Amino acid sequence: MNQTLQLTDYIPQYVSLYYVDYRDDLDEHEDIQEECIRSNNMEKLYERAYEWYEEQESSNMHDYLEETRKNMETDNLAGEFEEHEDYLRPERFRPSKGPDTQLVRH
Repeated sequence: MNQTLQLTDYIPQYVSLYYVDYRDDLDEHEDIQEECIRSNNMEKLYERAYEWYEEQESSNMHDYLEETRKNMETDNLAGEFEEHEDYLRPERFRPSKGPDTQLVRH
């Protein structure tokens, strides 16, 4: 069995949904709305939305890596985790062919 397959076996196989506080909306941000309209550019809106999701994404990644680390430590592979952590981080966000991909498409 190759090393890549072995490492990916330890990556959690579930999907986390992002939670954004229901109060994070544009009702209190007329300045962003106005700037987008005046400049005919949605960049400020995209920046704001990214800020709302960035914290949740960081938290989810931390949880995934922590779970992966614990699973690998259980199998006495703590050194492998530290050596390949940079590989495991982006691997979590690669598209899969599982039910989560099908849900997004439909």
